[in-house]
Amino acid sequence: MFENYDLIKNFINSKIKKKRALLHKILITNTKKNFFLYTYNMDFYFESIKRPRQKLKITDQKNFYEYLRKFFYCLIALIKAKKNTKFKYFLFYSVSNQHIKNKFTNIFKEALFKKINKKLIFTKYLIYDVPINMRSFTYEYPVNFIFLYLYFKSIIKYFFLSKKYKSRKTKRIIINTLYKYEQYKYWKKFLKKKLPRSIFLIDKISNFPLVQAANELKINTYELQHGSPLTKKNIDSYKMKINGKFFNIQSWFSSNKPDYYLCSGEFWKKNTDKNNYSKNIINIGLNINYLNIPKKKKFGILILSELTEFDEIENIINKLNKYNVKKNLIKIRFHPAISKLPDDIEFFLKNNKIKYSFAKFTNINKDLKDVNRVIGLNSTLLFYLYERGYQTYFFDTKLFPKNYLIKDKSFFNLSYLNKRYKKKFFSSNKNKIPF
Repeated sequence: MFENYDLIKNFINSKIKKKRALLHKILITNTKKNFFLYTYNMDFYFESIKRPRQKLKITDQKNFYEYLRKFFYCLIALIKAKKNTKFKYFLFYSVSNQHIKNKFTNIFKEALFKKINKKLIFTKYLIYDVPINMRSFTYEYPVNFIFLYLYFKSIIKYFFLSKKYKSRKTKRIIINTLYKYEQYKYWKKFLKKKLPRSIFLIDKISNFPLVQAANELKINTYELQHGSPLTKKNIDSYKMKINGKFFNIQSWFSSNKPDYYLCSGEFWKKNTDKNNYSKNIINIGLNINYLNIPKKKKFGILILSELTEFDEIENIINKLNKYNVKKNLIKIRFHPAISKLPDDIEFFLKNNKIKYSFAKFTNINKDLKDVNRVIGLNSTLLFYLYERGYQTYFFDTKLFPKNYLIKDKSFFNLSYLNKRYKKKFFSSNKNKIPF
């Protein structure tokens, strides 16, 4: 399980340029045989290149009260979970639910439920964030206590490992590799016993152990789109190529992969790398009508940030006077993974009297009040808002094929998405899921 350990240790201790070269080597190695120190930790490698500076790193800021609150919420969710002993299909996800038209759910699984009778699907999920309203439940089966047991089991196994694998710098990766392997064994045992006809999952990267187990048991797997799967995303941050093609975390370098990708629109079907899936990419659509449409005669500007692009946001704020834009029209919304800002960024915003919110705690429709233009790097939310009628500007212009963007010299010289591509990204359809 710990093959090429020295290569990983070298990666952690290297500077950014060498990290790119070593990641290239790691990925080539993984295409030949699963390299579990990589496949179980994909996020770590790409994030360490995407966010090399300390101020850009996202850290979990939970306190004891929040852990206690989550414990009791997970316990009640487990008690309330409906048992489903007769089912054809299995769904697993770990993305957050939210209130959508008085229903506690997420739009990705709702797209699936429109295609398949919900009663035929048994759903397990990992509760990541506790909703503000502690009375909100999905009545699906939470795996938090099972995964907690697997995590403690992994820590005990780490304690008995050879000293060779117990470096302070690699501790996190080794424990996570053990933890993910325990997940793989759990999923394989569960799937062998239940034998679902098909498996649906949201995010193959974080749920690689489930994909691995399903592949070995030859059960068809379907990944539901929940973000932007484009391999040209963030290429300026990664600056890496294999065989002349740019790649990022969305690129796939493993023989274990989902069979199908259930995407949300024609654009994604056309531009998603087919090598990431064994069989096919199917457009099943997505309903995003929970998002408010822009009102006339509103001039507010919402900026979406995940910190990596904050230099460009600073540049915009410093040029507000040049483009005759008032500070009170600007608001920044930070990515759901961010709950606390680095001190220098917080000081900059307060010093410039710029309003901001955290997506983790603030409903998007509240932030969209009085807004008609939205700026961001390449967030999927930008695509949602484009379809709802907002003028959306992208820092990451290399994401798109030619002619998709129009340069706006009167607005910070940014590029916005051409209106002629409406309904290409997200729209409902009658396409069926192949079985």
